[in-house]
Amino acid sequence: MAARDRLPISVVVLTRNSIQTIKECLEAIEANEPGEVIVVDGGSTDGTIEIARAYTQNVLSDSNLGKSHARNMGARSATMDFVAYVDSDILIPPKTLKKMLDEIQGLDATSVSSIVRYRGGRRNSYWSWAEGTYMDEWYRTRAIDGSFLGTQCCLIRRQVILSYGFETRFGGGMDDRDMQSRLVRDGHSLRLSSTVATHLKNQNFTEFLRYKIHVGVVRRGYLRKYGLPYLQYFPLATGAYWAMSSCTSGQFELVPYHVASGAAQTLGFLLG
Repeated sequence: MAARDRLPISVVVLTRNSIQTIKECLEAIEANEPGEVIVVDGGSTDGTIEIARAYTQNVLSDSNLGKSHARNMGARSATMDFVAYVDSDILIPPKTLKKMLDEIQGLDATSVSSIVRYRGGRRNSYWSWAEGTYMDEWYRTRAIDGSFLGTQCCLIRRQVILSYGFETRFGGGMDDRDMQSRLVRDGHSLRLSSTVATHLKNQNFTEFLRYKIHVGVVRRGYLRKYGLPYLQYFPLATGAYWAMSSCTSGQFELVPYHVASGAAQTLGFLLG
């Protein structure tokens, strides 16, 4: 396809030892016909870079400075008006980017974020299934008030990224939530897309705990940045709230997830 017929979208993919999923991810992106693909690598040693270069010449290094730096670097290097962030373990169906572009322009929104679901459901991983089920509720809430930004798979106006920038002091954890807070504060519309992307990797219990501990560490950083009002999101309290909410709604199978998530995040919060 001629360059002029491609979508005015720069897709930014962050990688670090992503060899298990990067080929499938990039093939799906290329099928969506974006204007360009930019891969920002965080020090891969497993052959990820070589695979990426088979799909794009725009392969950059973030010098191991973290995901937030990588996101900012990708946006600065982009040449299109819109930037799509797609994680290296995310699979987007055909025409996803076109639908997201139609939505962001039709809604006059700052960003649109895809729903992301894990491959295989509960039979592959309880922890990934539970995370996806919890996020479905989160998606529904954010669809109402237009205040959700999820960088696993999203489309955002490039100039907004350049103006605000992703917060770099937290090492890349939850930087989309921080950007989300600042954009909503300033009146931007962050909409939920009708598109659905697939997460290619399921978490085992150890990976789940490691990730949630990291989230807790980041939450402690948020407390330093935003002050005492952020204590309303203290992980143990939010974990207990969601566990009780699951019981009230009859979703008893989600209780172990919320208990483990709250405990792990609290540990990270105290260590952070």
